[in-house]
Amino acid sequence: MSLAGKTDWAHYPMGPKLRQWLGISSKDYSGFKTEVVAADLKTEFVDFLLAHMSENPLTDETLMVDLMDELLGMDLPLLVLKIVDFNQEIWSRNDFRGINIEGLGAMYCGELARAEHCFYDAHKLIPSEPAPYVNLIQITHHDKRWEESAAWILAGLKACPNHYPLWELFYVYLTEVGKDPVSELWARAEEFHSWAGKSLVADLDEQSNQQSKASYLDPFYQSGERDASFLVEYTGALGLAGDYDRIPSIVWEAEKSYSTIPWKLKAHAAQAHLAMEQKEAFRRQANALLTDRDFPSQHRQELENLIKESLES
Repeated sequence: MSLAGKTDWAHYPMGPKLRQWLGISSKDYSGFKTEVVAADLKTEFVDFLLAHMSENPLTDETLMVDLMDELLGMDLPLLVLKIVDFNQEIWSRNDFRGINIEGLGAMYCGELARAEHCFYDAHKLIPSEPAPYVNLIQITHHDKRWEESAAWILAGLKACPNHYPLWELFYVYLTEVGKDPVSELWARAEEFHSWAGKSLVADLDEQSNQQSKASYLDPFYQSGERDASFLVEYTGALGLAGDYDRIPSIVWEAEKSYSTIPWKLKAHAAQAHLAMEQKEAFRRQANALLTDRDFPSQHRQELENLIKESLES
C-alpha cells in the first residue's frame, strides 16, 4: 500500500474534517464499516499521516484544532503533537480547546512537562474552566508535588465548587498526605458552599446513614439550587432515603425548566413511581426513558421487563 495514496485510506475510520483535509469524498469513505483497527494498520496510517503533514502545511488554525480534536478521538495522541510541531507558523496558542487538546495529547504520550505547560496556558485563558485544574492536579499528583497539588485543588474548588472530579482528587490528595479526608472535605465543602463536596462526604463517612446525603443536600434545594447534575444527585439521595413521593415533582419541575434533562433524572422518577406502586405513572415515565437516545442500551432490556411485569400484575 502506497503511503501517498489518499483514497487507499477511505476504509480507515476517521472524522469528517480529517477526511476533508485528505481529500476523501463522502462517496468513497467506508471507514464507518470498520469496527476494529489492527495495530499494524494503525502504524501504517500514522506513517501515512506524518508524511502528509510534512508535505501539506496547514494555513487555517481553526481547521488545525478540529484535526487535533479528531486525532485525539481516534487515539492518535502522537499525531496531535506532530500537527502542532509541523504548523508552528499558524499556532497562536490562544485557542483554549486547542491548547487543552495538545495538553491531553502530551499527557497520553507521557510528555508531562509539555502537558503541564499547555494546561497552565489553558487555565490562563479561561480560569473558570475545570479541565485544566483537573489535569494539572493529576500531573502534580503523579510527581508527588503535594504543595502544588494542594494549591491547584483549592484554586479549582474556588472556581468550580461543584465539579465532582476536583473533590475526588482532593480526597486522593488527603489520603496521600495522611490527613483525615472526611473532616477536611466537610470543612472545605462548608467554605465553598459545595453540594458536591457534601455528597462525597456522605459517601465516605462511616457514620453516615441512608438519610445523610439527602439531609446534606436538602438545604441546597430549598435555597434554589436547580443544576441538572445536582438534581440527579439529590433525587438519588431521596430514593436512598425512601422519600419517593418527593422525586416525581422535582423531575416534573426540571422537565418544565430545561429543554432536555439527564436520563438518570428520568430513571429516578420511574423508580420512585414503581416503588410507590404507581404503575401507570411508572410506565409513562419508563416509556419516555426508552425514547431517550442517551439511555444506555444495556439497561433497556431490564426496563422493558419491568414494564411488562407492571402490566401483568
